[in-house]
Amino acid sequence: NHQKIRKKIPEVDDFYKVSATRYCKDLGIDKKNKNRRHIISFDVNIYGREQSNREKRIRLALSEVEKLNTELSEAKRNRDEDVVVENIKKILFKLKLLGLIDYKIVPISKKIKNDFIQTYRIEAIKNENAIREASLSDGILVYITNHVESYLGVFNLHAITLSRHYRDKQVIENLFRLLKSFIDLRPIFVWLEEHVRAHVDICMIGAFIGKYIEMAIEELDLSVRDFYSLLNRYSKVATVASENKRIAILQKPPKKLIAALNKLEIEYLITEEYVGSFGIKI
Repeated sequence: NHQKIRKKIPEVDDFYKVSATRYCKDLGIDKKNKNRRHIISFDVNIYGREQSNREKRIRLALSEVEKLNTELSEAKRNRDEDVVVENIKKILFKLKLLGLIDYKIVPISKKIKNDFIQTYRIEAIKNENAIREASLSDGILVYITNHVESYLGVFNLHAITLSRHYRDKQVIENLFRLLKSFIDLRPIFVWLEEHVRAHVDICMIGAFIGKYIEMAIEELDLSVRDFYSLLNRYSKVATVASENKRIAILQKPPKKLIAALNKLEIEYLITEEYVGSFGIKI
């Protein structure tokens, strides 16, 4: 996937190769502030993720608009145009798509019994020019540093060194951010140091497993939340009474869940042989 993405990116002179997927360029010292130096970095992986993420958000927004249109078409009383506009603005704001999706509110008269009510339909369309402009910064990071020391016109710290340093720093910061947001450490009902450490270890392992799942199913257009939802729904065993017997049956999982389990290399969990060992039928 990243090889395909890389082919879309033209080669740029004066960029140093930091890794297989990262490049950087030293922009030098800021003309207005001699104690600042700028380094621009481009990451193929980040480029791909940001492109994919934007496409997913756009699809989600258009799907939410269709839900609003369904509600509007089923209206039994007059609808307020200002409320309709506010609803779609909330969707676009939440998904960070303001300006990337254009919309028009079309008034519709609907007959209910012997009376007419006023409702609306939202016509939403992608703003290709705005999307193209927004994508120009995909995969790009700009580092600002005060490491401006040089000798004979050459910086003491190379752009590659600084780029790697800030990249590592970002990884660590993201991990701590993950620990504070994704991992639910509290409440903790233990007091002894070894118990607290064990609790934190379990939470961290859970976070790493969650991240591993997210990366494994990234290409399937399936969020981790949806994966967990499908896993929860199709892992429940139903008990059916038949001829004075009780038969445990597991509902056949959908293709999306099967594909995700294949990516995680645990597809054997839904085979008839494995499930049958527990006396369960599919």
